[in-house]
Amino acid sequence: MASSVATADAGGAGSTSAPAPIPQPAERFAIAGVLVESDDVLLRVAAQMRTDLPCTAPFAYRVSVAESDREVRLAILADFVPATAPPSGVGIACTGFTGPAGVLEVELAAPLAERQLVDDTAGGLRPVWRREVLEPSPLPQGWVAGEEIFTSAAGSATWWRRFQPDPLTVMVYGLDVWMTWGADCQAVFQPLIGAAEVTAVEVRGLPAKRTDQIGGPMLFWQEGDVCVHLWGSGSCNSTGCLAIDSDQLAALAESLRPL
Repeated sequence: MASSVATADAGGAGSTSAPAPIPQPAERFAIAGVLVESDDVLLRVAAQMRTDLPCTAPFAYRVSVAESDREVRLAILADFVPATAPPSGVGIACTGFTGPAGVLEVELAAPLAERQLVDDTAGGLRPVWRREVLEPSPLPQGWVAGEEIFTSAAGSATWWRRFQPDPLTVMVYGLDVWMTWGADCQAVFQPLIGAAEVTAVEVRGLPAKRTDQIGGPMLFWQEGDVCVHLWGSGSCNSTGCLAIDSDQLAALAESLRPL
């Protein structure tokens, strides 16, 4: 059985503590959809969180897998974090997730192929999205990949991730990448840009639109069946501002490569 996160042992050398509790189903979550990577083995599982049961300590979350010839059954499990771990809310809440909406990675023992995905947490089949996601490559020196979100609904899905300098060393600014399948770019982002002035440009050999009036430069274009949207954010403090300008955003767009 593969899992996406390991939980630290509660005891040290010579510990006589009781065995850790058996993991329980994480009833606060359902599986909203699954993004399947090109190898057909790595799954990015989107966990949909109930708003009345927020993700909090003292649990760490992971995905369990049960595979057969016809189906792959996934369940989000909650592992109790022992009292010897850091205090509640410090480096514990949502352990295992790569983003606030809950993206958990898990590897299958064999390619998914035509098998169905079943949500053992909430019940029922879950949509499978076989799509490549794009990331800037190489990342600018000192940058890291940050939060990640994947959501899906009937006929459409959206993946988002932030790339930025190490947030521990500089003011927070960076690049947000959105990819939306099953929807037209204009329909997706017209409500976002509103009455902002838009300029026609070319990105990756494709027609694109740019605006610099939404708190930072923004690009969006249609690439096959996916709408790609990039936004360069900025940040200011008493010493000045850091931000991505239009030229930097265009260079990052050209550097996008499959994950």
